[in-house]
Amino acid sequence: MIKCIMVCLECSAPVFNKKRQLCKRHYSKFIRHQHPYSTWSERMRTSTLRRNREWMARHGEYNTARMKKYRHTKKGKEAVLRAVKKYEAKHPRRKRAWGRAQWKKPVLRPCIVCGKLPTHRHHPNVNLPDEVIFLCPQHHKDVHNGKIYV
Repeated sequence: MIKCIMVCLECSAPVFNKKRQLCKRHYSKFIRHQHPYSTWSERMRTSTLRRNREWMARHGEYNTARMKKYRHTKKGKEAVLRAVKKYEAKHPRRKRAWGRAQWKKPVLRPCIVCGKLPTHRHHPNVNLPDEVIFLCPQHHKDVHNGKIYV
């Protein structure tokens, strides 16, 4: 009896995927080309993010109101304090920069982009705590989201 071995269409190596008639190397290239996220964990991460976005689209307003109500309770205030202390312990340079900014520049100035008040203090470089710029809340959010560069 003659045994027929299928070979890859690209390189004549033994076939890994019979449907596509490709060896393991060329099949993995094909899959990577088909899917922008090649590994299982990347695909799972993106699907989880998509599900989270869908959930927030359906329940976002309710969840925001629920969390706002929780933050005004005793347990909520304690949770916020714990989170702030944990963040400050993890980022001592940022904490020092905030303190220096309040001490050095106590008076708030208008936003450098649009000229509105009130403003937030923003450190373009945390390693230079005396270097502070003033941004209105909207432009401060845009800077952190990468929409504008200052």
